[in-house]
Amino acid sequence: MTNIYYFIFLACLLFLNIAVLYSYFLSHEFKENEKIHNEHIVLTLKLAYPIQVFSLIIGAFALFYFSSDKAWFYEIRFLYFLGLALIVGLFGLLPQKTKALTVICCIPELAAIIGFAFLLPENDLWTATSLPPWTIRVLFGTIWFIIYKFFNILSDRFDGIFVIQSIHMGFAALIVFLLLSFAPVSWLHVNGMLLPIMLMLTPFYCIFQYKMPITNSIRNIFCLLLTGLAVLTIPAGQWGLGVLMISYILFELAFVIFHFPFNLFKKEKEPLFFFENLMNKTPFKENVIRIIMHYNFLTDGLIFILIYLNLQAQVVALTILLYLKMYMNIMSPDTARTGILDLFKEAKKTAQISIKESTQAFSDLKQAYNNKKASENKGQSEDEQS
Repeated sequence: MTNIYYFIFLACLLFLNIAVLYSYFLSHEFKENEKIHNEHIVLTLKLAYPIQVFSLIIGAFALFYFSSDKAWFYEIRFLYFLGLALIVGLFGLLPQKTKALTVICCIPELAAIIGFAFLLPENDLWTATSLPPWTIRVLFGTIWFIIYKFFNILSDRFDGIFVIQSIHMGFAALIVFLLLSFAPVSWLHVNGMLLPIMLMLTPFYCIFQYKMPITNSIRNIFCLLLTGLAVLTIPAGQWGLGVLMISYILFELAFVIFHFPFNLFKKEKEPLFFFENLMNKTPFKENVIRIIMHYNFLTDGLIFILIYLNLQAQVVALTILLYLKMYMNIMSPDTARTGILDLFKEAKKTAQISIKESTQAFSDLKQAYNNKKASENKGQSEDEQS
């Protein structure tokens, strides 16, 4: 499929999506206008996200059918991948009223993702270490499941993250198409669909302030599609592209892992996610979205450099520095104008302080336990004497 035919395909997909989504919007508005508006009514579009999921899956099937180069599609078992997304979506229909049920529901999802890893064809990734290939496949599926599940939790807290992430991945793909002369790899064709389709939700999300509820089933499908399109670049040897595409998700995951142990010992709990810290520093949600999208656009530029120069480790290291700079600027505003070396020093200092606080907390807990144990022993000895 040439670039011209690909953009014609995107235009057709866009018009089809607009026709369906906005027909639903207009019919919904007509029904709302027939109601009495002397009460406060929260405007919602319950079918907005399901329509977008349907558009993405139908578009993906059409792209696979019309694409002349299906090598990458076969390398990642693309049709099986779409089937996995639907299966994970069905798991979202299981009841999750308690934490125990939520954990139980995670087991078939983990099994399905690991099972898909065993469907992937033989690759150098599976024999890159001295470990048995099946162990690498299990580890690959487990890491994907962790990223997928974390993104699921993040999307439940951060309304609109699907739109932000889709615009990031889709914009990166299309800018590569427009600026590079050679034909890029096929996964970019899939990612390119995300921008025109998910961009259609931004007027409802940012302008009309519509509530667009999303069910667990649809959330599972979105999370698997967006993380899978990144993770599945690893067996194809493009791990750097995968990291950059989900760089913000990985940053949030690293933020939670770093802060969660220290947050346990604090009387006043701090926000666990980075975007929540941003929300505390600005009264407007739009500012948070603008900051995240700003860094996403910077990452899009790095994706272009990565593909053009074929530099993976160097570009990933630069991306880590960018997010480290954002972390220090938000969490420690005094470092806003510091250089890279000072940034490392501040990060090291922050880590040392956190470790020291945790060590002191453990020492206090141990001392309290010893005092309690001594008190119990003393009481038992007094009872024996009496």
